[in-house]
Amino acid sequence: MEAASKLLELKPSNGVLRFELRRGNVGPSTSVLNLTNTSGKRLAFKIKTTMPQWFLVRPSQELLDVDESVDVSIELIEAEVANLLEAGPNNNENERGAKFMVQSKIIDDEEYARIRQVAATARQPEYEKLWYTSNGNGSSSSGSSAKQNTKMSVEYIFPPSVSTSNTSSSSSGRSSSNNDQGNNTKANNKMSVGALRVELQNLQSKYNQVMEYTAHLIAERDMLGSRLEVLQGNKEQLKKVHEEKYGRGLGGGGKKKGLSSNDFTLFTVLFVAFCAFACGKYIRISSS
Repeated sequence: MEAASKLLELKPSNGVLRFELRRGNVGPSTSVLNLTNTSGKRLAFKIKTTMPQWFLVRPSQELLDVDESVDVSIELIEAEVANLLEAGPNNNENERGAKFMVQSKIIDDEEYARIRQVAATARQPEYEKLWYTSNGNGSSSSGSSAKQNTKMSVEYIFPPSVSTSNTSSSSSGRSSSNNDQGNNTKANNKMSVGALRVELQNLQSKYNQVMEYTAHLIAERDMLGSRLEVLQGNKEQLKKVHEEKYGRGLGGGGKKKGLSSNDFTLFTVLFVAFCAFACGKYIRISSS
């Protein structure tokens, strides 16, 4: 294992993560890694593994203040526990592949405060930018130091019964190859269950993001609805003002109707005059 990082103090200090495997009520196995910031400055850390499909690491990356400590929970998923118990402690595959690396990096106070202001569930883009800015020359765009890495290995602790049963089964020869194939199929099925569990967690995270975005859209819809109501109210007021302002012009049309009444009255006068003229004419003829 590499020499201990100058930035972080790790416990267990020997750099070995132990996972106890139990038969019977099979479940996940958890190992706790304690990290303490001993650099005298604020820093960020990130934990990587060569088998991310086997382990759930919480938190996988975080910020640490001066002398601050954090317990990192590293959980070996239930399906992989079952696979290891089926394979037994003498299987060389157990010791290959599963390794961890703890990366640490000093950051300045301004960058620390900026990331701290972001909600914990929304810091992923900030962490990506933080680690991306590091280069191989010991500096970064934000003035932070280069990354320091500490490697850790994995040790599985098997129950005694597994060791005994594994020895007896190996001495029985290869006559039970069909049963071994059945066990492998069973182990593969359990592995698929573990993969489905990880996928379900990813889908749950995406679902939460969709729900947050949906709530945002609903708020936007309500705001636009309120604005529309205000605009409709303004439209009605403008219509009312327009009618009040140009109401006299509309009344002019009424005057045109009055002209028709005047024309009818003039016709009546002419008719009466004509009748009077005819009567006078008739009286004159009668008197002569």
